[in-house]
Amino acid sequence: MGIIQRKRRSRNYTTDPAPEGQKQCATCREVKDQTAFSRDNDASDGLSYQCRACRAEKDRAYRHRRKVASWERNYGTSEQVYWDLFEEQGGACAICKQPETWIHKGVLAYLSVDHDHITGRVRGLLCHRCNTVLGMMNDNCSWLRAMLEYLT
Repeated sequence: MGIIQRKRRSRNYTTDPAPEGQKQCATCREVKDQTAFSRDNDASDGLSYQCRACRAEKDRAYRHRRKVASWERNYGTSEQVYWDLFEEQGGACAICKQPETWIHKGVLAYLSVDHDHITGRVRGLLCHRCNTVLGMMNDNCSWLRAMLEYLT
């Protein structure tokens, strides 16, 4: 004779089918209109199990964890060190003194961690534009001086 197991469900989960044209989100447990769900061809009803809002929040948290892991892996810098440096710089780029304005995948990007490519020492946080310019110049001071002379 087999053992019957009951599934544990949270208090907000209902086993009743949602009204026509609606679906319950598996994350927030709210019953929402089907237009609040993305398409999923693998699902029996053709819709994702999470609403778009919950999926977006999950994606933001995932991207943040990946970004923090890249700081630790690439620069040996913890999240606390990053935010301490961010506060020290007033939330702005170390070169142009402006806050980050670059939008990446619909989200305002973090300031980039700038480091010395020879010693690996972190120098500061830069906006996308300043970081790109430094990268294009290969940290070559003579090129940067030549550009400055050309501009003036």
